Amino acid sequence: MVEDWASNSIRWSSTGTPTAKIFGVSELSLPAEVSFERLESRRHLLSILNPQIDRVKQYQGMDKYRERAGSMLSSSSVRDVFELSREDSRTRDLYGRNTTGQSLLLCRRLIEAGVRFITCMNGVLGKAGLDWDTHSNNFPELRRLIPPDDQGFSALI
Repeated sequence: MVEDWASNSIRWSSTGTPTAKIFGVSELSLPAEVSFERLESRRHLLSILNPQIDRVKQYQGMDKYRERAGSMLSSSSVRDVFELSREDSRTRDLYGRNTTGQSLLLCRRLIEAGVRFITCMNGVLGKAGLDWDTHSNNFPELRRLIPPDDQGFSALI
């Protein structure tokens, strides 16, 4: 059964490094000082205050987003999808132990979880911080850019 979070449009980017031996998405973890019980307590308090908050025009409609964020934070299956350390090391090697390959592996895991639309950035940045912008120095840049994409896409397909 596909969970509700997977059927929604989610814009996500991580500051984590998918090439790390243990990779998780820090954005899906609570701060160390906030337990799940404390999060639930905050959500309960917010539900009590909601009638007052909803009177303020700029906060109307925020409930939907707050609930989605809360359900993602409290869902172990959401966190599990982003834990590439659960993958067999041979599979991770097949995709390539680089940001592009591991990002494509993560995309596959998201698809398997039921996410319907994913945009994957290859994570290979040039000197100017631009991917695939080879208006100059084309062939040396392509020799750097193509191998991770070739390996990762081949594994994905």
